[in-house]
Amino acid sequence: MVKKTTKELMNSTFVKNVLIMITGTAAAQLITMLLSPIITRLYGPEAFGTLGLFMGIIAVITPIASLTYPIGIVLPKEDNDAKMLSYISILISLIMATTLLIILLLFDNKITQIFNIGEIGKLLYFIPLYIIFVSFKQITEQWLIRIKKFGVNARTTFFQALIMQSGKIGFGFVWPTATILIIWTVMGELIKTILALFVAKKHDAFKLKQQFEKPKFKDIKKIAKIYNDFPIYRAPQAFLHSLSQNLPVMFITAFYGTASAGFFALSKSVMAKPAELIGKSFGDVFYPSISEAANKGEKITILILKSVIGLTLIGLIPFGTIILFGPNIFGVIFGEEWIMAGVYARWLSLMLYFVFIYQPCIKSFPILRIQSFHLKYTFLSALFQLLGLYIANIIYNDEVKAILSYSIISCIFSVFLIIFTLKISRKFDLNVRINQTSYRN
Repeated sequence: MVKKTTKELMNSTFVKNVLIMITGTAAAQLITMLLSPIITRLYGPEAFGTLGLFMGIIAVITPIASLTYPIGIVLPKEDNDAKMLSYISILISLIMATTLLIILLLFDNKITQIFNIGEIGKLLYFIPLYIIFVSFKQITEQWLIRIKKFGVNARTTFFQALIMQSGKIGFGFVWPTATILIIWTVMGELIKTILALFVAKKHDAFKLKQQFEKPKFKDIKKIAKIYNDFPIYRAPQAFLHSLSQNLPVMFITAFYGTASAGFFALSKSVMAKPAELIGKSFGDVFYPSISEAANKGEKITILILKSVIGLTLIGLIPFGTIILFGPNIFGVIFGEEWIMAGVYARWLSLMLYFVFIYQPCIKSFPILRIQSFHLKYTFLSALFQLLGLYIANIIYNDEVKAILSYSIISCIFSVFLIIFTLKISRKFDLNVRINQTSYRN
């Protein structure tokens, strides 16, 4: 068999798949951007502040919903192993959701008082439902990535955005409250899952009966153990990362009020979501490609480096524009009362730019088997970011300077992550070459 070279992995098929994913994401973001000015004028900063607080809580909880097992679905060579990872993910998410529901039934008032989250109160009961919905969505997405049906993911991303934003507007004319925003956020995960299953079935992407066939307990235990680096390292890492990314909105709510939290929530939504989705679109194509290259014993460093450089160039214009003109842009698009959100976005863009370009490095961690490093890295970066946020607040008592400090520390850690990943990948390539030479001899 003639081996594919790294150059071939960057050929038109790879680029075409990336463009398919990015096109769907870009179309979804275009819908969001076009309808957001209507939504912000209907609901106002306070409603967005409450939504931001709720989103911060669910973002922290989501990584442990299925202990990140769905991410492993792409990796097994055999479909049966991937099917068992799907079943494990569903089982864990149901256990987690049930456990959380019991905790809320017993201690909801105490939780509300301790964390000072009276603004969302009984809305916390939507979280167990969200855990189940998001787990099913992750499983469906990873299966489509595994079988390289990128077009299905792209279509569902677009239609999900269209349905969600239209729903917010429709209900906003009648009942423009934070509750409506939160309900649609929760339902958005279910909507995407249903859309993905419908489109996948239409295109015969996979057979649901086979995918969710109940395996034997001993097989579940075996697969869970093989891929235990996900719950041991990846789930805690994802939890810490979400904590560091979403504690600021809780911090701002506590020190500066829900209006300031609303500015932060909108700026992060406008900047972080497109960056996350486009980076994810690229990563969803990159992940199976680099996994395939590694399974074939090919060099992967050049693939990682080219991807990082490509994303660096792609991100220059959008992020640079917000850094230069953020307040004016937000004032024009969302209304004058949202200018401060543009100030927040200016400095968040600095951080998000580096998060955007290091996505290929993150996707390579399971292949390089350095998920333990990822956990340590995330812990240290989260610790220093939150310390920077807290210390800047004490010194300046100014939320903008606190956010700037938070972003600069994130940028420093991001540069280190890219350099470290390239160093490890070179060692990986060297070991592959040595093993191939030994095998031939």
